[in-house]
Amino acid sequence: MGARGPVVLAGLILSGRLFELLIDSRRTLHQRLQAVFGDDETPKFVLGAPLAYFDDDPRKLSNMLYLGVWTRYVEAGSYYFKGGSGALTAALVKHIQDRGGTVQPASEVRSIRVDAMQCASGVSFATGAGALHEACAPIVLGNAAPSAIAEMLPAGARSVFATQYEKFEPSISLFTVSLGLTRPAADFGVSAYSTFIYPDTMARFADFAKAAAVFSTAPAQRMPPYVLADYGRLATGLRKSGDLYSLSITGVDRWAWWQALGGATERTRRQQWMDALLADLDRRYPGLGSAVAQREIATARTMHKWLGTPVGEVYGFRPTPSRLFSRPPTAATPIRGLWLSSAYTVSGGYSGAMQGGLMAADAALKHARSRPH
Repeated sequence: MGARGPVVLAGLILSGRLFELLIDSRRTLHQRLQAVFGDDETPKFVLGAPLAYFDDDPRKLSNMLYLGVWTRYVEAGSYYFKGGSGALTAALVKHIQDRGGTVQPASEVRSIRVDAMQCASGVSFATGAGALHEACAPIVLGNAAPSAIAEMLPAGARSVFATQYEKFEPSISLFTVSLGLTRPAADFGVSAYSTFIYPDTMARFADFAKAAAVFSTAPAQRMPPYVLADYGRLATGLRKSGDLYSLSITGVDRWAWWQALGGATERTRRQQWMDALLADLDRRYPGLGSAVAQREIATARTMHKWLGTPVGEVYGFRPTPSRLFSRPPTAATPIRGLWLSSAYTVSGGYSGAMQGGLMAADAALKHARSRPH
């Protein structure tokens, strides 16, 4: 702690603010907004607009996490990697290779090796050709869901590892409708990069989860809350001359809403929701629907398949007050030398996943320096 640290802490204690912060750490977003605004719903809808970037229920979401991230966003804005996630991946690969490291693409880790002292000692992985290889290392960073990592561990270490995470609930998943437009979305009145849209029938912010759940069935004259993202307003470095303009619709989804559907029923449901969402968008921005030349939808099933998360969760563990208060986010696991490097440490999204990676790197470096040479 720096020279000002003890003074600031003493000031917090004397002012009573530390006690207030401890109370706040146990509150949900709904409790905090209700305490400040009472029955006035308008400021709740405004301040709570990015809710689906965290959870679908303000009655369960950690007030401290939400307001902390939202305050930082308001103060400093957000960033988009020019060239998209592919450019970020390429930059990270180059950074590793420039420092003598090796990147093994198109490979899948099948097991994590653990020695007799319950320390990680390497991995076994399969290449695209199906051949099995082994790599020895005193440090292993795992970016998969903890439940998936547990399955890769030897039986003796599996329960030791998994017990730490069993009580945590997985986060929500998301659906995304990606659109290609023949004209910029701004031509139809879309005035910002992010536009948060609530259904006309939603009167109370606390009913967000109920409103989002209409996506669990076929469309029936009701829309879920969703966010419209106009990538045409960013210098993404992705669009070339003549390409379509990118626009996306994103909202809350859950694996359970798709799990029981057969192939034909699911395909029909996906088409129905794209039709319904585009009709709602065209109602709000007349003429936009006629500019759609390409469309595609990703659902919780898509996230489950490509992210490998058990229920398609995209934000790691559900960020409830008890989750964050009982066990502060950490990259450490019960297996020495094995670190979580993902959204399952802090929170979801690019920022949460990268912060988790930074936490893992810092912890692993500290661990490496402490090892005898």
